[in-house]
Amino acid sequence: MAGGDRRSYHLHPYSRCWVAIVLRAAAGLALAAGSPPDYVVDAKTVARRPRNIILGMVVVLCLVATVLQPHLTLLLVLVFGLDAADLVVSLIAVAALTLPLAMADSGKLIGDLPHSRPVLTRRNLILCLTVAVTVTTWYAGPGLSYVPIAALVIGLPIPLVLSRLLAARHDRLQLGLLRNPLRGNLLPHWLQLVNMLVLCGLLASTLFTGAYDAAAFGFAPSIYRVFLIAFVGGLVVLLLVAAVPLKTVRMASNLLMLSGSLFIAAQLVMIFRPVGNPVPIASPLADEWLVGHGGHAELVNYHHVTSTQRDPLDILERRDGSTHQPGSKALTSYYIYGKPVLAGRWNHNLRPRWQAGPADRIEG
Repeated sequence: MAGGDRRSYHLHPYSRCWVAIVLRAAAGLALAAGSPPDYVVDAKTVARRPRNIILGMVVVLCLVATVLQPHLTLLLVLVFGLDAADLVVSLIAVAALTLPLAMADSGKLIGDLPHSRPVLTRRNLILCLTVAVTVTTWYAGPGLSYVPIAALVIGLPIPLVLSRLLAARHDRLQLGLLRNPLRGNLLPHWLQLVNMLVLCGLLASTLFTGAYDAAAFGFAPSIYRVFLIAFVGGLVVLLLVAAVPLKTVRMASNLLMLSGSLFIAAQLVMIFRPVGNPVPIASPLADEWLVGHGGHAELVNYHHVTSTQRDPLDILERRDGSTHQPGSKALTSYYIYGKPVLAGRWNHNLRPRWQAGPADRIEG
């Protein structure tokens, strides 16, 4: 290869992030598939032992480290180097998925336990951790947690419905919520239904935050309407599935739903909280424009996970359902590129006024 034609075949940092997301999700699904099923006759629960409690605490610490990845980047780079820092984060995420394999089973069979007692099974725990790791990776990496959230809301009802149909054939469904809702031993199932109801309500409220508007820029309005219908339909199906639960309540699933509710609630509070001492200013652009990402929460602003980039806005212009020329994503292909920017000045009343500066243009 000629000296002037040298090319680097290293993955772009953003590409490495996507590869890490896919590999972590695939690893979790593979580990769950290899774990003992929790619906067979000899299925056992995870024992309540000090060893398992310690492993559970380490799993939680691994998840916390994954969430705090943007704040730990400098420390990881200083300790492990630039190239090894991403590998360390990936190993921490994989450790959260593999540690449940080391947990000891109890001597009790799930079938021998009363249905009013929630159980913790290895396969269900790994599946829930896979969802948690995937969402936290999207949160701490590209800052686009709404992508896996939307994918789960739309896609998860399909396997859940199929699993309920299979459970119905083997008499593993609890129909008491529909037939005899006041029966005393249904309290865990009612709490699970309320847990799902709260989560679905919070997820439905994210549609009013503009979190998914950025994803609509590259699609026609009709396709975006299909997405909204599928999203709402997925929430309805999740509620219907929760109304026909399994006879034994899975503890890990409920902890995942509770964690999801807390995350969405915290995002909504940050989005809609009043800003202290705001300074209103006029638009910096003369033409019509929109903000692709911007706000006080990661759900509506992927910059928010990085403390040095929380305040900038992604200003875009939309033409024919797109923000850039077809077939190219270079900076110069974006319709907003090169637009004149209005320069601010202060008048004698100390109120901001804007005037066009001939040399001020958006370039980058």
